[in-house]
Amino acid sequence: MTKADRWVGGIIVAARTRRPWLRITVPRWLARILIAGGAQRAPDPDAMHQRYPTIPPDNETPAALPYDLKIHTASIHTAEPNSAARQRWLTQLEKELGTDHEDVIAAREHVATALETDGRLREAIALRRRILADRERTLGTEDRATITASNNLAHVFEAAGQTQAAIVLFAHTLRTSERVLGPDDAVTLTLRNNLGSAYESDGRLHEAIALLQLALADRTRILGGDHPDTLNTQNNLAYAYASSRQLDEAIKLYRQTIAAREAVLGPYHRDTLNSRYNLATALSLSGALEEAIAAHQQTLIDRELRLGPNHPDVITSHYGLAIALQKARHLPEAVVSLRKAYALSLVVLGPDHPHSRLIFQALRDAITELSAPQRTLQARLVEPDNHT
Repeated sequence: MTKADRWVGGIIVAARTRRPWLRITVPRWLARILIAGGAQRAPDPDAMHQRYPTIPPDNETPAALPYDLKIHTASIHTAEPNSAARQRWLTQLEKELGTDHEDVIAAREHVATALETDGRLREAIALRRRILADRERTLGTEDRATITASNNLAHVFEAAGQTQAAIVLFAHTLRTSERVLGPDDAVTLTLRNNLGSAYESDGRLHEAIALLQLALADRTRILGGDHPDTLNTQNNLAYAYASSRQLDEAIKLYRQTIAAREAVLGPYHRDTLNSRYNLATALSLSGALEEAIAAHQQTLIDRELRLGPNHPDVITSHYGLAIALQKARHLPEAVVSLRKAYALSLVVLGPDHPHSRLIFQALRDAITELSAPQRTLQARLVEPDNHT
C-alpha cells in the first residue's frame, strides 16, 4: 500500500465517522485504498436481512415527514454523510482516472447521493444533470445506464419540490424505457412506480392512484405478489390512498404490506419498518390516536435497535410520534419528542437541512400550544438563533 493510498482512503473513511452504518460496494482497486485508510470489510449483507438491488430502487414514499431520500444507485446503499469529503474523493479520482472513466461517473453518483442526503438539492440537481449528459455523450440516449441516470435526475427534481419537472422527465423516460427496454422490463416497472409517486407528490391523486394500481398489477403479474419491488409499489399505493383520505383502504393495504414484508424481508428490515411508520401515520390521520401513538412508539424502539439511535429514520419516527401526540393533546410529550428529533437533526443533518427547518418550525408551533408556564420553560430549551 502506498502513502497516497492511505491519504485518499483516510479522506473517504473520515466521511463516516458520525454514521457507522455506512456501507458501500466498490471495485477491488478502491477497496484497497479504503482498507489502507482504516475501513473494514463488511459482513455478508444477506445475513443482516439487507437487500441491495441491481437496478435503481423505487421511490418509496414515507408519511408525514418526507425524509426517506430514495437511493437510486446500486453501488451505495444507505444515507451518505459528509458530501464535502465525497467531493474531495471525486476530485482525486478524476485526476487519476480521467473525467470519463466509468468509475469516475459511478463516483459522481455517490457524491450526488451524498448531496441529496445533506439537503443540498440544488447542487445535487446540477451533478445529476452532468451525470445524465455524460451518459448521453458516452453511451447514447437509449442505453440502460442513460435511462437510469434520467430517472435519478427526475427523482431529485421531486425531492426538491420541482414536481412538474419531475413528472415531465419521469414520463419522457418511461416512454423511452417502454420503447427500448420493453413494457415489462424491471427499469420500466420502476419508472412506472416512480411516475405514480411523483403524481402523488404533485397532488394529482387520481392519476397517482390509477398509475400505481397499474404498476402494482404489472409487478404482481411479472414478479409475484411477495417480491420486494411489488411490495414497494403496494406501499406507495397505500400512501396515495392516505393522501386522498381513503384511509380505510390505506390502512388495510399497509397491514397487508407489513405482513408480507415481515414474511419476506423480516420484521426489522428497513422497508418493513417504513411501512409500519406509514401505518402509524395513517392511523393518526384516521383519528385512531392511541393506536397510532403505540405504533409509533414501537416503531421508534425497533428503528433505534435495528438502525442505531442516530439514524435518519429515527428522526422521522420521533417526528411522527410527536405529531400523533400533539393531535391527542399530549402536548408536553409532543414537545419532548420534537426536541429529540430536532437535536438529532442538528447532528445528523445539520441546521440548514430542509427537514431540520421543518422540525424546528413544528417544535415552535407545539410550544405555542402549551400553557403559559410550560411555554416559558420549553422556549428556553429551544435555540431560536438557528432558524428564524
